[in-house]
Amino acid sequence: MEYKTWGEIRREIQSKHGIGGVLDYKEESLIDMYNTGANLVEAEIIKLNQDYFVSDTEISVVAGQREYDLPSDIYASKIRRVFIKLEGEVECKLPKAKNIDDLKFNTRRTYKIFNNATGRKLRLSFDPKVNGTLHIIYTRNTNKFTVAGGESQVCDIPEYVDAVKAWMSYEIEFNDKTPTVDYAKNDYDRQIQNLIASLAQAVNDEDNDIEPDTSFDEDHL
Repeated sequence: MEYKTWGEIRREIQSKHGIGGVLDYKEESLIDMYNTGANLVEAEIIKLNQDYFVSDTEISVVAGQREYDLPSDIYASKIRRVFIKLEGEVECKLPKAKNIDDLKFNTRRTYKIFNNATGRKLRLSFDPKVNGTLHIIYTRNTNKFTVAGGESQVCDIPEYVDAVKAWMSYEIEFNDKTPTVDYAKNDYDRQIQNLIASLAQAVNDEDNDIEPDTSFDEDHL
């Protein structure tokens, strides 16, 4: 599996469309095209297999503090599991509150995501009396490129980088109003259909079936 860098992707696009000159597309424009394509591809992947972007992190729990920042690269608020380990206690799963009342009045420990003006926060239903750790398993975003990041930035969806490049090609053809713009759009659509077909046939742990999203049921076990 080959992980392409931004430098490699940019040169391939520039060579394909003959746009390597100083008066052609600037770096910022090409990166914007890449990031738009990556967002579109990311959404299609997560629809079928959110485990493709599964990640985890640990957050320090501070005694007396209820609210905590979500991981900076989380996809929307897509938390898969939360485990809590407080000093002097055994690690256990922290279930999601069913609703606001459950968070406020239920005596068991739960959490809920709040979308505050300062960003999304994970809020505990209780005041921790001691320090500890939250182990959060979540669905992350695909990498996005920046100008400051340089050529070595890596595309982390190697199986589907062709779909992202196809989107970039379509944007260039559309902006330049070329007669092949419809072909470019059809090529992008074909790449997306290939992506969907490949994910539908994906083999995970020798299991040919895609696991459904059962997080709602599991949160209430």
